[in-house]
Amino acid sequence: MAFDNNVVIADSVPANQTYSLISMNSGKSVRSNAARPVAEPCILTISHEAIKKATKTHYRHLVRIDLTELDVDGVTSFGGYVYIVIGNDSLVITENNIQDLVVQMKNFLTTSNVTKLLHNEP
Repeated sequence: MAFDNNVVIADSVPANQTYSLISMNSGKSVRSNAARPVAEPCILTISHEAIKKATKTHYRHLVRIDLTELDVDGVTSFGGYVYIVIGNDSLVITENNIQDLVVQMKNFLTTSNVTKLLHNEP
């Protein structure tokens, strides 16, 4: 089942951010948040790839959000991003295994823990 052309994600405000499809090819889709200025885009990328390793296939799934902000000079751009890569081998790791790991990761990424990561805490 494919993602909708418009993907809606709640942010921390909370407000819904809508990412609209701008391109799709070869297992990769790119969506942009039209509410953002053209010079300061926020882009959602979803991609998939299958990597053959001997008799196994390793699947890699990526969800990434990139944010661009302009400095006070209105010219110099700076970027931030967050991405999640989900990888699994085709023979033993089940969707339930991956779903459990995703729940653990979501529970780990609290505001407090993200602050610790941004302050280089080990």
